[in-house]
Amino acid sequence: MSRALDALYAGAVGRATLALAAAAGRGFALVPKLDGCYCVATTDSRGRLVHLVSRNGRAFPSSVAGELAGVTWAPDSIVIAELEVWTEAANRTAACRGWRALHLFDALRVAGRDVSSEPYHARRDALLRAESELVNEDLDRPWTADEHGLSHDPSSGRFVRPVPMRWRRMRVVPQLPAAQAELAWAEWVEQDLAGGPAEGLVLVALESRLGGRGAKRKVKATRSIDAVVVSVGQGAARVTWAGHTFVVSAVGAQLELGQVVEIQHDGWLERSVQPRCARIVRARPDLERRSA
Repeated sequence: MSRALDALYAGAVGRATLALAAAAGRGFALVPKLDGCYCVATTDSRGRLVHLVSRNGRAFPSSVAGELAGVTWAPDSIVIAELEVWTEAANRTAACRGWRALHLFDALRVAGRDVSSEPYHARRDALLRAESELVNEDLDRPWTADEHGLSHDPSSGRFVRPVPMRWRRMRVVPQLPAAQAELAWAEWVEQDLAGGPAEGLVLVALESRLGGRGAKRKVKATRSIDAVVVSVGQGAARVTWAGHTFVVSAVGAQLELGQVVEIQHDGWLERSVQPRCARIVRARPDLERRSA
């Protein structure tokens, strides 16, 4: 590769509002931010998935990688994806479908071609070309169905799970012009995609280099609550809100016990009263009780 793999990050950095995205202009596009975990996936010369690495450079455990054993895509490729794992929404989507998927949104190498130094639109074009060749090659349904809807191995006739093993497991995410931000939000966030509802959008600069400043920014529905600080740690604080206590990011904040603070977050976890990506944005002295 032209640059070290561990020096590259192809995810979104920073935030943008839906209004800013809609006004971004022709040089920008939107893709869905699907729920899951950032993943760098590598295929060998025969197209088999051989490495699945998280953002911190660590290989995914065998309990995760094993579910994708035998899956193939374009040979000699290094692609960036959101892997359906480790979040409530991602696990639920995979369980309902019957198998986990990788949602491809960027690439370093595609079918032997190094694209890591090319602009985003060229990297995406390489992904789509590889996918189209795979789609045209076969239906990716290594089973047959009988009159009762049951799946069988076409060679032995044995019952099998209807699990695809090629391009259906590794699809390129859709894309819309930034000017269609409202449509993108309605179709991808408020409704369900094939990979489950998106947790937000990503605004992408079409001419941006991989990992470039301002190349990708998250567009999420930000909510806020006012909570009381009950303990302070290094870079984090424990707060209480509506009878519930949880930890939030407090990097750079000067906090005191009993202080009321405004917290911005990206919605709530499904199985607990815990805000997602919670961070303290300002103190609210106007809401603090005055001592008698």
